[in-house]
Amino acid sequence: FGFSNTASGKHSSVLGGYRNSASGLYSSVSGGSENSASGESSSVSGGSNNFASSENSSMFGGETIIKKDLERSLVSELPFTQDAGGWWVADMVMFRFPKGIVV
Repeated sequence: FGFSNTASGKHSSVLGGYRNSASGLYSSVSGGSENSASGESSSVSGGSNNFASSENSSMFGGETIIKKDLERSLVSELPFTQDAGGWWVADMVMFRFPKGIVV
């Protein structure tokens, strides 16, 4: 899918987008534009101009606005509560995608 993508690493893949490359062993790029996964077992989830060059590295794609949104969502209080059974559970604010994500 996409246009002008390259998966040159052994067992690497590019799912789509534009001018993405996966050159590392077991590397992958899920989409977006001009992303690169060159480290062994590295991945880029999308966005634009993201690079995963270290071994086992991963980049969640996006733009500067996503970074600012994440910084705003950080909390300074303890993000866990204790339920009726005594288990410590994470509050919903701790999850970027609380209902899950489909790729």
